[in-house]
Amino acid sequence: MLNFKFDTFFGEEFEAAFIKIHDTGSEQAIIEYKNKKILILNLFDPTRKEIFKKCNLIKDHQNIDGAIIYSRCEVIDDDLLDVFYFTCKLYKIDNVAIYDCRMNNHSEQYEFFYNDEPLVLPHIKGNVLRLIVRTTNNINQTGKYLETNQNMRKTSFFHQPKYYYVDVEPIIPEERNILYTCLNREPRKHRVMLVNELFKQGLKEKGVVSCGYLEADYPYNKFVDDEFQDLFPIELEDRDVYTNASVNLDVCNRNFIDCQLQSFVNIVSESSCDWEIHNREGWKTTFFTEKTAKAFIAHNLPIFFNNYKFVEGLRGLGFDVFDDVIDHSYDDEINPIKKIEMIVAECKRLIELPRKDLIKLLYDLEDRFDRNIKNLLNHVNEIEIQKMKTMRTFFENA
Repeated sequence: MLNFKFDTFFGEEFEAAFIKIHDTGSEQAIIEYKNKKILILNLFDPTRKEIFKKCNLIKDHQNIDGAIIYSRCEVIDDDLLDVFYFTCKLYKIDNVAIYDCRMNNHSEQYEFFYNDEPLVLPHIKGNVLRLIVRTTNNINQTGKYLETNQNMRKTSFFHQPKYYYVDVEPIIPEERNILYTCLNREPRKHRVMLVNELFKQGLKEKGVVSCGYLEADYPYNKFVDDEFQDLFPIELEDRDVYTNASVNLDVCNRNFIDCQLQSFVNIVSESSCDWEIHNREGWKTTFFTEKTAKAFIAHNLPIFFNNYKFVEGLRGLGFDVFDDVIDHSYDDEINPIKKIEMIVAECKRLIELPRKDLIKLLYDLEDRFDRNIKNLLNHVNEIEIQKMKTMRTFFENA
């Protein structure tokens, strides 16, 4: 088990400890700060089975001053927090917190219900967007976003200020040759049914679609029409990419592939989806990942398949979702089956516009795309500031 000991709070060192816990695949770790011991439970997979497994480790520890449930890349739903909170109380650990990647909670606290009573946990807000937003300590390396970084509010929680930039240039509209992309590395039910609907509405040959990652045995037949079943899994890269985890992570998560930059429309099928028809698969909590960020950075016309009111949440964060161009009425639809049909219909409407109109649209929206990227950089900065502030407060008060 990993052990870290700090006498002074430096944000970079604490964040490096959490990253090491994640990168080494440690089930648990201890962070000791000013003689206070905080147990870190690393939740790899946000499932009930995994949370019970992790909470079972708590009983092996004595004299713990606090505990943090830590999930680097996924969302932790309230029912999982119930188990964590209950177990901590059982072993008389009163100081507990959550470290995850939620989008829809921008305060330093996370509110949830336990035994029908409202509770509040400190929320150390993680961030997966830095997978494609680069960081540097030299502001002169941030290129055309120099002015944006100069206006950013810096934090003293780090040793050195961090500056954020994007090193990808969008392809000019007249050089684009792909009408739409819908990329789904991991086949979740909502994604498989989305791809099936794209094919049903005759869009199979109109764009670039993927669905499946090391999942040849996924039960596609439950969600895919007979005529399309032989197409799954649908992979873009060669087998070496899909069977090499580190290469796959780099290709699919951290960087752009050509078809994304070549595309006019991007159907962003996020990991999170409120799936209430097929065994409640998915999460009720909304968050956005590099998939959404990539659509803005690549200057794609974005259509979002996520939780109820996800697009409204993006508006609330200051992002332009191009309501004058894209019909996001699907965002108000609760039934996911109907929502899929509406999303595909809107994609079809957009890609059936004359090519010259699509080119003109992207040129007309160019300044607005750039403002979205600047907003994204500021959003990353705000998350980092908030994360360090909450983390320091928690460790100081444990």
